[in-house]
Amino acid sequence: MLEYREPFPMSALFDDYTRDLEGHPIVCVTLGLDSALYIPVKGIYQGPSIVWLEHTARMLNATRRSFSTACTIMNYECFSKAIVRKDGFNDLILDTVGVLGVSPSLLTRVDPSSMVIVTPRGSRFTVDELFSNPLSLVVWIVLVVFLVALKILKIFFPFHFKNDLILVTLCGLEVQSMQKSSRSERMAVTALTIFFFIVLNAYETKLISLMTSKPRHEDIDSIEALNRTGITILLPPGKLSKVEEDSLNLRFEHISEAMDGDGVLTVGRTYLFDGGSAALLKHMCRGDDKMFSQYKVLDEKVKMTILGNYIFKPDLVDPFARTHEIMIESGLQSFLKYKLDIQHVGGLLRYSYLKRPAEVVTVLDIEDLKPAWVSYGIGHHQALAIYLSQQHHHHIQPSVSPPTISHI
Repeated sequence: MLEYREPFPMSALFDDYTRDLEGHPIVCVTLGLDSALYIPVKGIYQGPSIVWLEHTARMLNATRRSFSTACTIMNYECFSKAIVRKDGFNDLILDTVGVLGVSPSLLTRVDPSSMVIVTPRGSRFTVDELFSNPLSLVVWIVLVVFLVALKILKIFFPFHFKNDLILVTLCGLEVQSMQKSSRSERMAVTALTIFFFIVLNAYETKLISLMTSKPRHEDIDSIEALNRTGITILLPPGKLSKVEEDSLNLRFEHISEAMDGDGVLTVGRTYLFDGGSAALLKHMCRGDDKMFSQYKVLDEKVKMTILGNYIFKPDLVDPFARTHEIMIESGLQSFLKYKLDIQHVGGLLRYSYLKRPAEVVTVLDIEDLKPAWVSYGIGHHQALAIYLSQQHHHHIQPSVSPPTISHI
């Protein structure tokens, strides 16, 4: 199969183990590359690959011996260690690996795998953007020019305009009616009028946004849109060869690790993962305020590969293939894989689901009304400024005695 520096006994390759093995061990090796199919839980390996191995060994009246080999990437050096040990040969690799330069007849349990792009979803507006983005810069300039013009008219022609033109224009307030009320009422009316004005507009804006659902940055739905935005894809080691990377019209940035120590993707970055890892990892990255995934997986596939398990005893290929087919058809393979996924994240997904019920996101919440609370504070400051300006105006205005009527 492969070229080795040391000779090995040829009889080890041609033993007939298709019948009763009488307790003879089936030697398997784990490389640490395929945690979606097996993982140690409390020191005991679990997962569909372990069940597959145990059922087949029981059918053949055999025992199993396991060896672990740490591999960061599937290369020739790692693969050779997975085949040959100092005391003999391994029978089976539990990790699913790609088609290598060995006989295809030794590859069983063939599963297609794809490389997909995991990209952030469209982000929401900040509080500052909620105030500024509804209108363009040109519109804001026009509004400011109008307000300045109204203020100039009030200054130069005070006898023609008894009311404050800016307040009348924005909120419909009248100075004459305010002067007839108490000071506390003036401050409350001014602040609350602006506050409820913003709340009503926020409610209408929320209805429109629910109908349009247009975030600040739209979701990226295709590789073409990804290239158009110029986003760089973080590429973990061993996912693509140099030739494959150069043939793709994508921008890659090599990283040493796929995730940080907590198993969470870096917010706002785009990754390339295999399909199974992408489906799991995107659910581990959820917003703090809403139970909603911050990432999505593009439908377009970057690469398709054929994965399987290599068995180096040809007579064992057929029984292992039969038991694997039974597990697939019965649904046991999918069930065990899903169960292992839950255990794989250490209960993180279950904790996030059960910690609090799913929130209703189609209504206005207290945090969604943050602009209104900011406006409420601005209204109080404006009311205080108006009150101080009126007090200053009354103090500097000279007292005028009423005219006397002289009788002739």
